[in-house]
Amino acid sequence: MSQNTFKPIIAQAELVKVNMLQCLMTTVFLYTIFWVGIVTSAPVTQVIKVDSFGYRTQDSKIAIFSADPGNSVEVRDNADNIILTLSGTAIQAKGTDTQQRSGDTVWWVDFSNLSSPGDYHLYSAALNAQSYNFKVADNVYNEVIKTALKTFYLQRCNTPKHQVHVGSAWADAQACHLGDQNTGPASGHTNVGTKDLTGGWHDAGDYNKYVWTAVSGAVLNMLTAYEDNPGVFTDDFNIPESGNGRPDILDEIKWELDWLLKMQLSDGSVLYQTHVAGFSSDSPPSADSNLRYYQNPTLESGSYFLAAWLWLHVFSKMKAIASTRRLYSMLQKTLGPGYKPRTEAKKKSGQSPNYFGPTLT
Repeated sequence: MSQNTFKPIIAQAELVKVNMLQCLMTTVFLYTIFWVGIVTSAPVTQVIKVDSFGYRTQDSKIAIFSADPGNSVEVRDNADNIILTLSGTAIQAKGTDTQQRSGDTVWWVDFSNLSSPGDYHLYSAALNAQSYNFKVADNVYNEVIKTALKTFYLQRCNTPKHQVHVGSAWADAQACHLGDQNTGPASGHTNVGTKDLTGGWHDAGDYNKYVWTAVSGAVLNMLTAYEDNPGVFTDDFNIPESGNGRPDILDEIKWELDWLLKMQLSDGSVLYQTHVAGFSSDSPPSADSNLRYYQNPTLESGSYFLAAWLWLHVFSKMKAIASTRRLYSMLQKTLGPGYKPRTEAKKKSGQSPNYFGPTLT
């Protein structure tokens, strides 16, 4: 064969060689970028504390460092571009915990000048470390507040939690603790008859229902939150009552108040709690077959019960507090006519003392 016969074959081989070389160079380039990215990306450290929920654009933004951040700290976006460099008065030493509860020495780093929406992290060259990513946006708390209120719906007793409201992971299609319809006294406590004590919220990981924690730790704070900023609490938090024309937070409060009224006896005193011995429970709540029992009224339970209605009733009469009167008016519409505690009954000879049974009418 002549040399010309092999020219096409040689040309094709050269082309393949060039293509292979190009592929190899591209691969090397991509791997270089990949490894350089890993090497130059600083490790995340927990000594830089930022708000994991995020920040609104015009909010003050303070990061807490429990290690010396050095003379400068950078705000970077998720592509590691430097957005702001913080130095001088933006970094302030705040001293050491003198009571040794943490033993931390603390610095504050103010990055309030960051106002553009986006995803960011803080980087300290002195620490060669960065914070967790955080978001800046005016709606960062919208889902947070909905999730917080949904917690109370998930704590509701004696009702199913359907998937449409809580998702498949937390759904419990059956009502729990139906024995509460016929609750009797705990051992050693006064028998005031069989009581329907359905409703209310489970306390926490246990399924007991307490008067004092419900009022002091939840109801009063929820009422105050609504009074302070009613526009935040809309009617679309995806609970069964959503869409009824009333703020969902008031529907949730009503769920608890309905149960509190059941805990009040005819003389005005208030049962202490609905409780199971030893905090026995099972999961999900509908699988828990333990019976719960009520306990005697106490000064504490009566006082907290009274506090709830004093908040609703007495403050509503103070004309100077217009926002409170508006709240009470909305609550009256939510709760319905005649919704009030029992009037204090006259004490009978030998009857247990009345513990601040309210006389609201």
